[in-house]
Amino acid sequence: MKRKSKHFWLVLNVLLLTIFFPTTALAYFDPGTGSMILQMLGVAFIAAGGFFVAFKHRIRAFFNKRKKNEAGAEDTAKPVTPSDNKQDDAK
Repeated sequence: MKRKSKHFWLVLNVLLLTIFFPTTALAYFDPGTGSMILQMLGVAFIAAGGFFVAFKHRIRAFFNKRKKNEAGAEDTAKPVTPSDNKQDDAK
């Protein structure tokens, strides 16, 4: 327990020192970098949408297959007797 509190205070002190004593960064974002970031975000959203659509179709297919199996099991639940066949032949 004491070890966790030491880590917490260490992280807090480093964070506060970083916030209150910033250094200048000799870097910039040029227009090419900004458009590249926008393209990556756009591709990420499109890929996530495609993933969820495909996943939705798999879930629907699973439950539709399950319903068909249950419906087929209900149709074949009634056994066919020889007397049923004789009645069909008489008609």
